Amino acid sequence: MYRTHPWKLILTIPGHLGEAFHRHDRIRGELYNLAADPLEMNNPCGAEEHAAVREDLTRRLLMHVTCALGRFPCAAARTRLRVTAPPTRPDASIWP
Repeated sequence: MYRTHPWKLILTIPGHLGEAFHRHDRIRGELYNLAADPLEMNNPCGAEEHAAVREDLTRRLLMHVTCALGRFPCAAARTRLRVTAPPTRPDASIWP
């Protein structure tokens, strides 16, 4: 889920997180204008007049997820991550 004012986007992919990249064609979306529809009854996700909002929020959400997985990879995604930088160690002044 990604939320800005007044929009809220929810993307769902069935299955496990580690296999999500292979099922990008099965993404389901919900888009709500919370100012006009606070009860989230009208889902205009597929409407062409909201394509720019949908694409912008999707881009932001995927960038957020990518950054979060890079910092805090889950067990399923850790096996697929390729680290190209040298291994890092905690700063001794912060972590004894």
